[in-house]
Amino acid sequence: MRLLVLLASMVLVCGCCCLPTKEDRLDTKVCDKINSGGGICYLDTAVYNQKPENCDLIKNANTKAWCKAYMADDQMACASIKDEYYQATCLATLQNQPAACNKLSINDKEDCYFEVAFMKASDKACALITDQSNHDWCYTDVAMLTKDETLCNRIQDAETKRWCTALANGNLPDCTKITSNMDKTLCQALTEQKPDTCKELTSQDDQNDCYKYYNQYQLR
Repeated sequence: MRLLVLLASMVLVCGCCCLPTKEDRLDTKVCDKINSGGGICYLDTAVYNQKPENCDLIKNANTKAWCKAYMADDQMACASIKDEYYQATCLATLQNQPAACNKLSINDKEDCYFEVAFMKASDKACALITDQSNHDWCYTDVAMLTKDETLCNRIQDAETKRWCTALANGNLPDCTKITSNMDKTLCQALTEQKPDTCKELTSQDDQNDCYKYYNQYQLR
């Protein structure tokens, strides 16, 4: 799931790790670094760069089918996906209808809400998430995408609220004051504009999330 977090317009001199151009808001090269195959990351690049061909970079067949259906605005293609989670999430994101997630199990349903919130910048979808951490990060994502700092007032966790405010107004926090190792590493990567700082995390899952969130921040 995207916990989230964190997502055009930062300028970087092109070197070994170039950020996307103004035309490409998200960088597929960062997705390449994700150990799990970068499926959702590539989907994000297809949506936000408006490049349907990026769907072909996705290895997971269900994620690829969702991506292609979404980019083609094809509800029938969504409905033809056999996996229940991907079918529902495809329809929910395409139609901007979180209610399409409701038939799923609780965890899958909340993941589905999160995808609608991110892909449609919809705070209404965030309100449906019951897990407090995911609920808070969902509002962080939408605040960042919409630059609406007032959404951060709906967040309970103090550190997440600081992240939300920073991402909404474009001022990264003081990384040394962040207690979570994952968040501190991500903060350093963003501040220094060095995505490979994510490699310092020992957990592969944390590395994957760090790369994903680093890329998403470029949407700000």
